[in-house]
Amino acid sequence: MKYILVAVLVAIFSIETECISDAEISLMMKIDQDCMPKSGATKEMSQRAMVGDFPDDPVYKKHMLCMTTAMGFFDEAGNYDMDRIHKELDSRIADPAKISEILSKCLVEKGSAEEKAFESGKCFYSFRDVL
Repeated sequence: MKYILVAVLVAIFSIETECISDAEISLMMKIDQDCMPKSGATKEMSQRAMVGDFPDDPVYKKHMLCMTTAMGFFDEAGNYDMDRIHKELDSRIADPAKISEILSKCLVEKGSAEEKAFESGKCFYSFRDVL
Protein backbone atom coordinates (compact mmCIF):
# COMPACT_ATOMS: atom_id res chain seq x y z
CA MET A 1 0.00 0.00 0.00
CA LYS A 2 2.91 2.37 -0.65
CA TYR A 3 0.71 4.49 -2.91
CA ILE A 4 -1.42 5.77 -0.08
CA LEU A 5 0.93 8.29 1.50
CA VAL A 6 2.58 9.29 -1.70
CA ALA A 7 -0.66 9.68 -3.56
CA VAL A 8 -2.23 12.06 -1.14
CA LEU A 9 0.61 13.87 0.39
CA VAL A 10 3.19 14.02 -2.34
CA ALA A 11 2.66 12.31 -5.63
CA ILE A 12 -0.33 14.15 -6.95
CA PHE A 13 1.83 17.21 -6.61
CA SER A 14 5.07 15.77 -7.91
CA ILE A 15 4.42 13.09 -10.49
CA GLU A 16 7.97 13.38 -11.81
CA THR A 17 9.35 11.94 -8.55
CA GLU A 18 11.33 8.74 -9.17
CA CYS A 19 9.94 6.96 -6.10
CA ILE A 20 6.48 6.61 -7.59
CA SER A 21 5.63 3.57 -9.68
CA ASP A 22 3.43 3.65 -12.77
CA ALA A 23 0.75 1.76 -10.83
CA GLU A 24 0.84 4.38 -8.07
CA ILE A 25 0.50 7.18 -10.61
CA SER A 26 -2.45 5.43 -12.25
CA LEU A 27 -4.19 4.98 -8.93
CA MET A 28 -3.57 8.60 -7.94
CA MET A 29 -4.98 9.83 -11.22
CA LYS A 30 -8.07 7.65 -10.80
CA ILE A 31 -8.72 8.95 -7.28
CA ASP A 32 -8.10 12.50 -8.48
CA GLN A 33 -10.66 12.01 -11.28
CA ASP A 34 -13.16 10.31 -8.95
CA CYS A 35 -12.99 13.22 -6.48
CA MET A 36 -13.42 15.99 -9.06
CA PRO A 37 -17.20 15.70 -9.42
CA LYS A 38 -17.58 15.36 -5.65
CA SER A 39 -15.48 18.43 -4.87
CA GLY A 40 -15.98 20.60 -7.93
CA ALA A 41 -12.21 20.85 -8.46
CA THR A 42 -10.85 21.18 -11.98
CA LYS A 43 -8.00 19.51 -13.81
CA GLU A 44 -6.25 22.87 -13.84
CA MET A 45 -6.31 22.95 -10.03
CA SER A 46 -4.75 19.48 -9.84
CA GLN A 47 -2.15 20.38 -12.45
CA ARG A 48 -1.17 23.49 -10.50
CA ALA A 49 -0.78 21.43 -7.32
CA MET A 50 1.48 18.95 -9.14
CA VAL A 51 4.09 21.68 -9.47
CA GLY A 52 3.64 23.07 -5.97
CA ASP A 53 1.19 25.88 -6.76
CA PHE A 54 -1.65 24.83 -4.47
CA PRO A 55 -4.92 26.63 -5.24
CA ASP A 56 -5.99 28.32 -2.00
CA ASP A 57 -9.62 27.72 -2.83
CA PRO A 58 -12.34 26.04 -0.73
CA VAL A 59 -13.18 23.81 -3.70
CA TYR A 60 -9.63 22.50 -3.95
CA LYS A 61 -9.42 22.04 -0.18
CA LYS A 62 -12.56 19.89 -0.40
CA HIS A 63 -10.85 17.96 -3.19
CA MET A 64 -7.81 17.32 -1.00
CA LEU A 65 -10.04 15.97 1.77
CA CYS A 66 -11.84 13.72 -0.71
CA MET A 67 -8.55 12.28 -1.92
CA THR A 68 -7.05 11.78 1.53
CA THR A 69 -10.26 10.17 2.72
CA ALA A 70 -10.40 7.87 -0.33
CA MET A 71 -6.87 6.74 0.43
CA GLY A 72 -7.49 6.17 4.12
CA PHE A 73 -5.34 8.93 5.61
CA PHE A 74 -8.32 10.92 6.91
CA ASP A 75 -11.84 10.11 7.97
CA GLU A 76 -14.76 12.35 7.03
CA ALA A 77 -14.22 14.42 10.18
CA GLY A 78 -10.61 15.15 9.24
CA ASN A 79 -8.93 12.83 11.74
CA TYR A 80 -5.60 11.33 10.73
CA ASP A 81 -5.05 7.57 10.57
CA MET A 82 -1.71 7.70 12.36
CA ASP A 83 -0.99 3.97 12.04
CA ARG A 84 -1.34 4.10 8.27
CA ILE A 85 0.72 7.29 7.95
CA HIS A 86 3.50 5.90 10.18
CA LYS A 87 3.59 2.63 8.24
CA GLU A 88 3.90 4.47 4.95
CA LEU A 89 6.64 6.79 6.17
CA ASP A 90 8.53 3.89 7.75
CA SER A 91 8.52 2.10 4.38
CA ARG A 92 10.05 5.14 2.65
CA ILE A 93 12.36 6.76 5.18
CA ALA A 94 15.00 4.96 7.24
CA ASP A 95 15.75 7.85 9.60
CA PRO A 96 13.32 7.96 12.57
CA ALA A 97 14.34 11.55 13.32
CA LYS A 98 13.32 12.62 9.80
CA ILE A 99 9.98 10.85 10.19
CA SER A 100 9.38 12.66 13.47
CA GLU A 101 10.31 15.97 11.87
CA ILE A 102 7.88 15.42 8.99
CA LEU A 103 5.05 14.34 11.27
CA SER A 104 5.53 17.23 13.68
CA LYS A 105 5.53 19.77 10.86
CA CYS A 106 2.90 18.30 8.57
CA LEU A 107 0.14 16.89 10.72
CA VAL A 108 -1.63 20.10 11.60
CA GLU A 109 -4.48 20.00 14.10
CA LYS A 110 -6.25 23.27 13.39
CA GLY A 111 -9.08 24.37 11.19
CA SER A 112 -11.64 22.37 9.28
CA ALA A 113 -11.04 18.90 7.89
CA GLU A 114 -10.55 20.46 4.45
CA GLU A 115 -8.00 22.91 5.81
CA LYS A 116 -6.08 20.13 7.56
CA ALA A 117 -5.93 18.04 4.38
CA PHE A 118 -4.81 21.07 2.35
CA GLU A 119 -2.12 22.26 4.78
CA SER A 120 -0.79 18.74 5.32
CA GLY A 121 -0.57 18.16 1.58
CA LYS A 122 1.40 21.36 1.07
CA CYS A 123 3.74 20.42 3.90
CA PHE A 124 4.36 16.90 2.63
CA TYR A 125 5.08 18.38 -0.79
CA SER A 126 7.92 20.33 0.83
CA PHE A 127 9.48 16.98 1.84
CA ARG A 128 9.09 15.40 -1.62
CA ASP A 129 12.86 14.94 -1.96
CA VAL A 130 12.89 12.39 0.90
CA LEU A 131 9.55 10.76 0.21
